[in-house]
Parts: sequence; structure tokens; C-alpha cells
Amino acid sequence: MEELKKYIEKINPDVLLTFGPDGEYGHPEHIVTGAMVTELLLREGWVDKYPLYFPVDIKEDVIDNNELSYVHKKYINLKVVYSDGDEQKMIEAAKCYVTQFTPDEINELIDLATKDKANTKYFRWFAISLKNRTEFWD
Repeated sequence: MEELKKYIEKINPDVLLTFGPDGEYGHPEHIVTGAMVTELLLREGWVDKYPLYFPVDIKEDVIDNNELSYVHKKYINLKVVYSDGDEQKMIEAAKCYVTQFTPDEINELIDLATKDKANTKYFRWFAISLKNRTEFWD
């Protein structure tokens, strides 16, 4: 946590993107990473300083009927449309996963990621209510 804190302070980002509680599709390392970033923002009082967003999928885009990997549309508050050039950069970046995936697996991931021709990615903003309450049903 302290290394992460130092790194965030050093780069002073305008926004942070990390995995939500579902770890994107239940991946344990994604879950831990997202939890660490979220906890650090809460611990340091940085929720307003560094807006935090979780990438999410809508139900229509879910692959393999993974119930963990989508969020109801009413909770999505950022929709980013990206260019074909941006998609090409993603494809090139995906090819760097050689330590984690075989070339065939990488190509399969690229095929899945580029299946959506709408070039749209959704995000959920991590927001905290600052209203103080004395009852659960206040």
C-alpha cells in the first residue's frame, strides 16, 4: 500500500482506473488490485482528489454468460467511444501478454475484444455520499 501511495502521489493522475469488486470477471488478482486502490483512496481521503472509475460491461456484451461480469445500466455513468486507431493500439498492447498467455490465447482475447464494432467502453464512477446518518433508513 505504501509503494502504491508513493507512486500515485508521484504521478498525480487526473483520474484512476482500476478493477471493481468483481475483478472484471472474477479474477483474484484483479479483485485484490481494485480493492487496494479503492482502500488507499478511502484511507488517504483522496476520493475527490483522484476520481476513480471501474471498467464494466453491460449484460448484452457479456461473454460466456458470466454473471459476475456485468453491471446494470443504471449504475453506468461514463460511456467512452474510442476510435479504430485506439482499438489498434489495444490490439498491439494485448500482444505483450506473452508471459501470461500463448499466442493462440492472445489472438482469442483480441477476437473477443474486437467483436464489438461499436467501439464503446463503459465505466462506473466510485462515488461516496458524505451525508452523515444516525440510522440505516434515515
